[in-house]
Amino acid sequence: MAAHILSVSQSGFFQLRELRTIRRLLTTEATRALVQALVADVHIRRRQLLQNAAARLVAGARWCDHISPVLAELHWFPIRQRITFKAAVLE
Repeated sequence: MAAHILSVSQSGFFQLRELRTIRRLLTTEATRALVQALVADVHIRRRQLLQNAAARLVAGARWCDHISPVLAELHWFPIRQRITFKAAVLE
């Protein structure tokens, strides 16, 4: 687990260093939006991995099976679609 956390952190810091090179070309609002999207994307990917593992466990699927049919069989949205659906329902 520690190695994974280190890898994700290194990737995040790399992306922040890349953003720093174009920072002067961006407004504060644009920079804030990019950073928030970067952080949210990391969290979404991790949640998707967790959901995929849970779906495989529930459906009895193997790790090498494609996950989309498994999610469809369980009537589970992928995380990004789930977020969109929840936001639409709350409006």
